[in-house]
Amino acid sequence: MEIRTVINTTQDTFQLYEVIRIIDDIPIFLEDHLTRLYLSARLTGMGQLPNVIYLTELVKTFVNSQKKNIGNIKLSFSFSDPSSKPFCELNYIPHAYPTKDEYTYGVKVGLLYADRIIPNAKIQNSEIRDRANKVISENNLYEVLLIDSTGNITEGSRSNVFFVKNETLYSAPGDKILQGITRIKILNLCKTANIQVVETEIPANVLNQYEAAFLTGTSPKVLPISSIEKFVYKTDIPLMIKLQKLYNLLIDDYISNLVK
Repeated sequence: MEIRTVINTTQDTFQLYEVIRIIDDIPIFLEDHLTRLYLSARLTGMGQLPNVIYLTELVKTFVNSQKKNIGNIKLSFSFSDPSSKPFCELNYIPHAYPTKDEYTYGVKVGLLYADRIIPNAKIQNSEIRDRANKVISENNLYEVLLIDSTGNITEGSRSNVFFVKNETLYSAPGDKILQGITRIKILNLCKTANIQVVETEIPANVLNQYEAAFLTGTSPKVLPISSIEKFVYKTDIPLMIKLQKLYNLLIDDYISNLVK
């Protein structure tokens, strides 16, 4: 399979992709990202991806050859049609990690009406991404949350979202969203720590009922939200701080286990 490190996908192609965070030259949760990549391929009917052993070695070899300690890489497969062999691209992409102050005081978030066609598949959707970027730029926001055609908040344009009320986390049903790797890890941590999570529809018109909210994702990790448009949230609640620490420890353990 031809591998290139210049991303130049034309509009008439269909693209599956994963963005993987690199810390200390290690692709964090690589196995989980590849599992989701194959799920996306099955859900969209796009086959002929290389096997997991090949992709694992491809990513690791690429990261080692670049000699960059941290950053984000994008692994993508572009198809001209479902039966065609995919064009694979792998490269470091620009990243912007939250600052210390943003982890402490939170970030501003807006709203955007948009529906993903196949929520559980990670597909390049330039139309939604362009609209989201425009709203984010014009309003000096960190992210926008998507509101579907039924008026429910599903996820961020490039993240997942949790809401907090009475020591319980609330998030959209898993079949309505792209289940982010960080989101999955947070759900597992909640089970271990006996933190209650409710997956349910979250109407956009009841945002005032929640005490706090936070984003999860490859770049933000666990990031408090200070406001969603006119609604202001607490950013210092113990539950959220606990999850930040638990997730960071999970990453540290992942790295430690690989360098032993």
